[in-house]
Amino acid sequence: VVGLLTPLSVGATVILPESSTGPKILRALDLAGVTTMIGVPRLYEAILSGLEGQATARGRLQGRLFTGLLRLSVAIRERTGLRLGRLLFRPVHARLGRRLRLLVSAGAKLAPEHVWRLEGLGFTALSGYGLAETASAFTGNVPGAQRIGTEGRPLLAEGRVRIAGPDAGGQGEIQLRGPSVFDGYLDDDDANRDAFTDDGWFRTGDLGSVDADGFLTVSGRLKEQLVLGGGKKVFPEELEEHYRADPAILEIAVLERQGVLVALVLPDLAAIRRSPNSSVEDVVRVALASVAKGLPSHERLSGFTLVRQPLPRTRLGKFRRFLLPKLYEQALGGGGRATPEPLSDDDRALLQQPAVAAAWRVLEDRYGDRGLSLEADPQLDLGIDSLEWLSLGLELEGATEVALAEQDFAGVAQVRDVLRLIAARARAPAPAAESRAASLADDEARWLSPPSASQRLAGTALYGINRALSRLFFRLQVEGLENLPAEPPFVIVANHVSDLDPPLVGAALPLSLMRRLYWSGDRGRLFGSALSRAFCRIAHIFPVDERAPGSTLAMAERALSRGNVLVWFPESWRSPDGELQRFLPGVGRLLTRQPVPAVPAFIRGTYEAMPRERHWPRPCPVRIVFAPPLDPAALATSGEGETAEAQITEALRQAVARLAEQTRS
Repeated sequence: VVGLLTPLSVGATVILPESSTGPKILRALDLAGVTTMIGVPRLYEAILSGLEGQATARGRLQGRLFTGLLRLSVAIRERTGLRLGRLLFRPVHARLGRRLRLLVSAGAKLAPEHVWRLEGLGFTALSGYGLAETASAFTGNVPGAQRIGTEGRPLLAEGRVRIAGPDAGGQGEIQLRGPSVFDGYLDDDDANRDAFTDDGWFRTGDLGSVDADGFLTVSGRLKEQLVLGGGKKVFPEELEEHYRADPAILEIAVLERQGVLVALVLPDLAAIRRSPNSSVEDVVRVALASVAKGLPSHERLSGFTLVRQPLPRTRLGKFRRFLLPKLYEQALGGGGRATPEPLSDDDRALLQQPAVAAAWRVLEDRYGDRGLSLEADPQLDLGIDSLEWLSLGLELEGATEVALAEQDFAGVAQVRDVLRLIAARARAPAPAAESRAASLADDEARWLSPPSASQRLAGTALYGINRALSRLFFRLQVEGLENLPAEPPFVIVANHVSDLDPPLVGAALPLSLMRRLYWSGDRGRLFGSALSRAFCRIAHIFPVDERAPGSTLAMAERALSRGNVLVWFPESWRSPDGELQRFLPGVGRLLTRQPVPAVPAFIRGTYEAMPRERHWPRPCPVRIVFAPPLDPAALATSGEGETAEAQITEALRQAVARLAEQTRS
């Protein structure tokens, strides 16, 4: 009705692209001089995502410029009504069609933020609401009567909308009446009784509200509304839109399970592999928790599971929700792995190479019961994290005599990629081990050697300034300093919630200890300029790479072997919600190789002062508590886990958790 009959009835030309792929749509828009496009929300979301992706691909500066101009254009459109997008984004209009001006969304709800962005680009973006039973569109935003965030008012003068059984917020079932509403289902009296009220209004099954000016806002489907254990009601589509804001999440479907909210998540593996932390599960967990901070407690997820394939949708782009519970249970049980494909001639030739055959035997011994195949994703299917890559790399090197650098695993998407890498290195061996050793020696000489007199003086001044600011702005309270060992080496193991944690731990310690204390810092984040590198040298910060845990552990071992103190944050990432996270096993491996005392510490207050999304701190009391030192041998007998490393790691987490409980009072 909207896309074909109405345009033809007014003498307009209807352009049908050869297919619904992006290039074919762009070709049709350009060749035909299209002025108006009608599509489902997913089409416009894809257009916006593609434009932003193209800008980012041209470089960080181009990406920031595009984002900044779009925000400026949207702000001007909101405040003045002016559309500057056609001027500011002329290349965009040249690519999408110079005459294209009107975008009409139908079939599902187009999120208000997407409408604003399309308007900011210089288009008129209009959305409406209707069903097959209402001869398609019933309400709509139209030029001169547009209210972004709503689905407009009835398009026909005789059309009526009412909200049945509204709650305190004015939200209830949307019911319609007017000449475009159908008369009923053919020869189905039972369905008609369900579809119409006693006074003749059509029950849409949708929830919404109507404002004082008659504009309709649609919240969701009654049958899709989730009712949780405490009686709270949520609309999954709204939550999914909220959670999908993080770039690590490609798709997310929210569902109810045992009275709480859980989700199926399709991660954006390409984005995650570009991030400092390449652990898919950790990145997704932190992303979901970060987004959830602005939500009521009942709208926060109690669990999630990762999937490999896009989630099932209708042709309009909506999730087929009746399939989600079964998919969730399958994913929890380890289902959804890549289906092994028949071996090609190239695969058979690859597996016959001696080094590859030896590597395959190693992989079969380790992961044969986890669905090992050439197509398997090492992280999602086999559960290999960065530290396991380290031990796996050593075992592969022993079996194949091929040395693999840890960075080689960063871009691995399939087991096949690992085997091809081994085959290439076996034919042309690279001096990876020698290169790693030389790089480590250079880092040790540069960052762990004793400071010069001027660096020592600058460090003392920096310590005094930091200590004064910590007491002035954060009223720093320190407990348990007497628990610190009298002489290094030892490791301080603390929770991590803020960028303020390192400077405040430093301010809590005496100067004599600070002169022998070392930290690790992300190479990409802290060592990018000459000034930042000079600061790191003065502050005893040595560079590490999250994707190369072997080099990180080696530098930490050398710092301890020189008789120093090391501060270690086993969570690696700053907590997204202030709560204690999972400890990564690197600290356990470090203490098995360097069995020095470990001092648990808990930092309270830095999350409130400067959580991970803030760029500047606010004054807030901070308290740091140090517990008595623990012996690694004793930790290995008290913690849980399959290895000594895992047992030490878990025992330390329990010790820090006990401190967390003590500091709540």
